[in-house]
Formats: sequence, structure tokens, C-alpha cells
Amino acid sequence: MDLHQIRKQIDNIDDSILELFAKRFDLCKEISSYKEKNNLSLKDNNRELEIIKERTTKFSELGHNEPEFVEDIFTLILDKSRQKIRYCQHKEGEPKIISIIGGRGKMGSLFAEEFRKRGHTVLVSNEEKTNSIELAQKGNLVIVTVPIHKVGEVLKEVIPHLKEDALLTDFTSIKEEPLEIMKNSGSSFVGGHPLFGQVKSLDDKNFILTPGRGSFSWYQELLQSIGLNVIVMPAQEHDKAMAVVQCLTHFSNMAFANLLKKMEIKENISTPAYKSRLKKIKRMFSQDASLISEIQFRNKFSEKMAADYLQSVTELQQIVSSGSKDKFESLFNEAKEALK
Repeated sequence: MDLHQIRKQIDNIDDSILELFAKRFDLCKEISSYKEKNNLSLKDNNRELEIIKERTTKFSELGHNEPEFVEDIFTLILDKSRQKIRYCQHKEGEPKIISIIGGRGKMGSLFAEEFRKRGHTVLVSNEEKTNSIELAQKGNLVIVTVPIHKVGEVLKEVIPHLKEDALLTDFTSIKEEPLEIMKNSGSSFVGGHPLFGQVKSLDDKNFILTPGRGSFSWYQELLQSIGLNVIVMPAQEHDKAMAVVQCLTHFSNMAFANLLKKMEIKENISTPAYKSRLKKIKRMFSQDASLISEIQFRNKFSEKMAADYLQSVTELQQIVSSGSKDKFESLFNEAKEALK
């Protein structure tokens, strides 16, 4: 066969793959109906793990031992299938006017697109040739998504102009401080924090809500309808958790990177674990320094968390200095058990 004939065969195979994808996604309607009728969870972790394991084995039997490739492909397929099922299950409620102040950023734009898909009118500051005050006056839901250092200023600007029946919220990585300002409003309010950055899909991402005043159930349901795992917790509990999840992660990554800059280790001399750590650190450094510093310095629990981390490092360093393998292995196993 010449090159043209080979490519024609590949094109035919690709067409068949797309037809099978279409058939698979069409079945999502039936799965949606069955799960809804039998009150079953949207995501079945055991089933998804079973699918990936079986498909990996099958592909290997066909002569291609590519477990990472199979996992990546079927993770995408399963994610898209859940989106299809969720869309089928979504029940349209009364359309709302959602005002997103600062919504021209990547996070605001992503949410605006999803809210519009659900039939809501979404107004975005500057996009609609309107300012923050006008958006506050119109919105049933008013979302403030601006840099952390501007949140207080913007909240104070819009609060006097909210409708009485409006729900005020934000997308900020600290919660006690904004909620304290929101108390000055006469409307309902709830804190919000998307636990992700730049993503292509909201499916199966975590989102925290911290109760303030009034009901926010319809907003929680809206977030769940666009694929988010919504976690409800008190503001202080959130900030303490973020001192670990965000502040400590950034702190330890910066300490590691700061040490590496003083050393001369070529990146090609690495283990998979080391490469994985570098990849995650580089992802953090792809973000703006001001964002990372705001997260670190605005969280009142971050300083203590850094001190606790240094104490833990010192404890480990002392064990290494003492030459005690038994203590090292004991600490290793204790940490291993705690992470199960």
C-alpha cells in the first residue's frame, strides 16, 4: 500500500472511533434516567477503576502495553460521560440574573459560560459596558471575583446597591475577612472558594461554600449542576485548612526551589518521583508571584503553619544527624499510616 492508501485506512478507523464515541455518549441518557430513578450517585468510583483496569488489560492483550495512555484516554471519556449524564439530569429552575464583578478573568469567564448554558442571564463588569454598581443593582446573584487585595474595596463599593433578595458571594481563597465585610449588607451572603486554577472543565472539581446569612441552597444546586463537588464548612475552618492546602504547599515548594537554585543538578538526572515533584513546583511558578504572596500573607494561620513545618523538618533533620535508621523508619511508617 502507498501512503495515501494507509492514510485512508487511518481516516476510516478514526471515523469508526467517532461513531462509537457517539453511541457511547448516547447511552448516557439511559444511564441518567436509571440513576435518577434509583437514586444512585452520579459517580461510581469502583466502576470507573474497574473500567480503566479492564481496558488496560484488553489493550495489553492486543499487543500494546500502554497503561498510562489507556488511563488518560478513559479518564477523559468518563469525565465527558459524567457531564452528559449531569446535563440530562439537570432541571431548569427559574432563570436568574447573575452579575460577575471581575468576570473577565479566566475564572469568571469559565463560570459565566457555564451559567449561561443553564439558561441564566450573566452580566460581566466591563463586558456589558456597565460598572460594578450597576451590576450589583441588577443581580439576583452577585459574585465578586477580583484579586484578594481588592476584594474588601469592591465589596464595600457594591454592598449599598444590592437588591434586598440578592445573594452576595465571592471567589476568594480566604473567607473570614470577606464574610466579615459582607455582614454589612442587608442581603443574604455566602463565601465561595473554587479549589482550582486554570482548568478546561469544572467537572469533578472541588468548590467550598462558607455560610454567612440566609439561604444559598439554590446556588449550591447550581454549582453542583455544572459539575462541581460542593463542600460546605465554616469560614474559620476553611482558612485553617487553606493554611495547609495552599500556604504550606506554596511554602514548601518555594523552600525546595530556593535550595535547588543554589545547586547544580541537571534536570535529566532524575527519578520519576523527582520529575513529578519538579513538574508540580513549576506549575506553581507559572502563576503570578503577587497571587501566591497574597494567599500566603492574607491567611492569618499561615505563619503558624510555616513554623510547624519547620519544626517537623528539624525533627527529621535531627533523626538523620543522629544516624538512627530505626527512628527514621518509625517516622516514615507513622507518616505512611497517617496518609492512608
